Amino acid sequence: MPKTIALQSGMSEVASMLRDKGYQVIDIYEAKRPGAKVDAYLYTSYHPDAFNSSLGALEYADVMVGYTSMSYDHQTSPMMMNITGMSPQQTVSTLEQRLGYKDRH
Repeated sequence: MPKTIALQSGMSEVASMLRDKGYQVIDIYEAKRPGAKVDAYLYTSYHPDAFNSSLGALEYADVMVGYTSMSYDHQTSPMMMNITGMSPQQTVSTLEQRLGYKDRH
């Protein structure tokens, strides 16, 4: 099953590269719909309102109870990745590296 990546709008080159590699790409707001399963959220800090408090708190809540997101099953904990300043190539490469690490643990 392909990994699902949620992107902020305005990342068309990254979206195209990810689709070419077989990822399912959805808009970050579409990812908020009930039942949506997302493996990673890619965002920039240029849009601080991109996440509401429920999305932004996903990883922080894990830390507050003494666990990190890596300690949970990777199917239930999406990865949050700030790509500010990265080229599309760097973004895709870093995402694949981080997803690969997450899948191994």
